[in-house]
Amino acid sequence: MEAAYPEAAKVWISLDSLASDCESPEGIVWLRLGEASLGGSGWRKVLSQASKLMPALEALGATAIHPLSDQARPAVRIAACLLRLSCRRGRPLVLLKWMNRLPEWALRILSPNRAKRFSSQREDAGNQLAALMDRTYYRSQACPAAGGIDPAFHYLAAGQYAGLDPHPLFWTRWYAKHMLHGVADITPWRHFIEVGRHNWANPNPFLVIRWYDRQPGAGRHHPNPLLDLDAHARHGTPAPDPNPLFDQAWYRNTYACGELSPLVYFVLGGARHPTCSFLARHPELGAANGHGDGYASSFTRAFAGNPSRQPELRPARRSTEIQPAQERIAVCCVMTGDYDVLRPIGQPDPNIDYFFITDRPPTQPIADWRLVVARADGLTGLKLSRAIKMDLHGYLPSSGRYEVIVYLDGNIELAGSLTPLIDEYRRSGADLGVVPHPYRQCAYEEAAAVMLQLRDSREHVLSAIAFLEEQGYPPRSGLFEMNFFCYRPSPAAHGFFNRWWDMYQRHGDRDQLLAPLAARQQGLTLHSLLPSGQSVRSHSAFRYHPHRP
Repeated sequence: MEAAYPEAAKVWISLDSLASDCESPEGIVWLRLGEASLGGSGWRKVLSQASKLMPALEALGATAIHPLSDQARPAVRIAACLLRLSCRRGRPLVLLKWMNRLPEWALRILSPNRAKRFSSQREDAGNQLAALMDRTYYRSQACPAAGGIDPAFHYLAAGQYAGLDPHPLFWTRWYAKHMLHGVADITPWRHFIEVGRHNWANPNPFLVIRWYDRQPGAGRHHPNPLLDLDAHARHGTPAPDPNPLFDQAWYRNTYACGELSPLVYFVLGGARHPTCSFLARHPELGAANGHGDGYASSFTRAFAGNPSRQPELRPARRSTEIQPAQERIAVCCVMTGDYDVLRPIGQPDPNIDYFFITDRPPTQPIADWRLVVARADGLTGLKLSRAIKMDLHGYLPSSGRYEVIVYLDGNIELAGSLTPLIDEYRRSGADLGVVPHPYRQCAYEEAAAVMLQLRDSREHVLSAIAFLEEQGYPPRSGLFEMNFFCYRPSPAAHGFFNRWWDMYQRHGDRDQLLAPLAARQQGLTLHSLLPSGQSVRSHSAFRYHPHRP
């Protein structure tokens, strides 16, 4: 539908959200109005679409507009008609503005609340957008007519629907996809200002608000972290690190940032430089999950790319034929404090004894579980649960009668039979049965994820990393999820658990980081309990429940 308009722009119109991965062709501006619920006929819906559309088309200087769906077609017809009328020569400027606002005024009569919501999406609350707007950067995104219009106005009218970024540190489309998760009744910038900023929604993958807010100096210049970082750069004051993997002092000493803040320099450079000495020593972490966008994919996905490789077994140390078992199997669910809730067993196996090991015995017995009250020995909470985990045979009554001992985290429910999985392990002749990590390939990827997701302090994790490197632990050498594992009681297994516990006590609270090194140093043979890429979150024998907050 053609409409003559100065400063040519060809515009596509759709009602989906910016979370879509589809890119617009070169020379086309694709406006995603983010109002799929407004699809269909009816004057209210059509006027709703048109009232969002007309200010955007005015800011863009549209010459040709095209609907990408039948739902958007009626509003596009109205817009095209108004554009043709408003662009006739000799019409007063006031009349042109009036005609472009006609759908919005009509909507105020038919649906005042909806009109108010749409109007608010074009408001700059507290002038924060104007204060943040990087005019040169915004205009470099080559949006038609942006050069002659105030950039903040242009972004609110059109840019936020076209997926443009007002500043290198606010990624409009990334925010819509990863923070709004496709919710389309509010624009990304307005959500960040009113909701997301207060709920630790990140404006890009590298500025972790939950981390930033807790650092000394955060909020010194402005409560909005984006404006605060910008003010720190302008005033030359030390700013908090934007995330645990971004060491600004190291970055400034390594790269010539000039007057730019290290984070802005990093983003403008394509997010390709390592951001700390740890990532510089492990370049494989940047390339492992990258998709041509530097570290952006790695940070967005918390360094989750491919499953850990399946362990390669050495020749079995014992017969691979399963004899009728005189010994039994012990399954131990460990729970300390009020972190989890014990659940009934979905399908008890007759050759398995099920033990519930806890420091807080329940008031009522739970079917099929045998209670073992753990002695605290001065340990509490997480430390006590790890002490039990790494010394199960020390807590089991008559542990010598069990051929295989199985560990389960307290948040894992047994929904099906474990016998097929344990029989495969018994046939393997391996010392230790583990679950290769479904998303990450080594302890170094896991360490980066732990820091980025704030699951342990940066100091603790860096201590564990330094120890792994000192011990010569190679990258890409495997990672296990240690919420479900099994072993045969033996001197080799006991040596593994003693070594694991010793490393855990000295190098932080992330036992999963250290288990592969302990197994490697003790020379244990390993067996994969689940197929590649599967875990207790996806296998039919289990149901995974989040820990209590």
